Amino acid sequence: MQKVTCRAPTGNIRLDQAIAQSSEALAHKLSRTLIRKLLVAGAVYVNGKRVRVASRPMRGGETIDIYYDAARAPEKAPADKFLPLRVLYDDDAIICFDKPAGLPTQPTLDEARANLFELAKRQLADKAGKPVYLGMHHRLDRDTSGVVLFTLDNRQNAFIADQFKGHNCTKVYVAVVHGKLKNETGRLESFMGEVGRKGKQAKFGTVRSGGKKAITDFLVLGTDGTHSLIEVRITTGRTHQIRVHFSEIGHPIVGDTLYGSPAVNYGRLGRFLLHAHALTIEHPVTHNSVRIESPLPQEFRL
Repeated sequence: MQKVTCRAPTGNIRLDQAIAQSSEALAHKLSRTLIRKLLVAGAVYVNGKRVRVASRPMRGGETIDIYYDAARAPEKAPADKFLPLRVLYDDDAIICFDKPAGLPTQPTLDEARANLFELAKRQLADKAGKPVYLGMHHRLDRDTSGVVLFTLDNRQNAFIADQFKGHNCTKVYVAVVHGKLKNETGRLESFMGEVGRKGKQAKFGTVRSGGKKAITDFLVLGTDGTHSLIEVRITTGRTHQIRVHFSEIGHPIVGDTLYGSPAVNYGRLGRFLLHAHALTIEHPVTHNSVRIESPLPQEFRL
């Protein structure tokens, strides 16, 4: 996941125009069409708050953060390969999909490339026979599979957004890492930030200053001596957090070539082995606790 940060120019200007006119957007080749898609997908933040309205006026000086997947696969899989998307939970307020590995969560620089947000809207619209609303509140990396939640009514956005922002929802991941961990359980803590690039991909890691606190708890579920299956819970949601933390202790996620796994693993698997297994939230209407689970893919079994 890539982040582009720019500042709104002085004068009365629309948000989408402020982004499109910035040198940062030009440098990253963000077209007006892609900017509008990213706004609708909930991938744009103004002064730390998500904004989806392209016409929102800017006074000047606001900090605008845009998140998108800049990665390009050598070959694009046709959209129909991912359809139909598996629905894990569905009611009038929210819906959860089982995101396949290899599918970006939101629009990418390649506007022709399939992504979960637009495929989900298409699938729901085809079923309903009319356009539908879909609000995005969190993202998974392209090669991470598992639970992704959307709102179906914009009246639920604030309640759901507050849970993710306040880290009041529970996210459980399962991963396969290289090696046998020394401890069966543990907590990994650091301050994380961008530390460089590998090709077009931003790379993150522990930094001495200017980073954001990242906390990762883990439990070893099993090992064959060469690899370990682990359950991971995060109370923060930093970019590449789980991938970075296990790489930095010498146990990179299998297939994650950006953070130290041999390229042969990615070539064999076509993905890295990180799965968003479960998400627990407070329902925005009933206020009951709801846990949504995605089954563990076959390739995770040691």
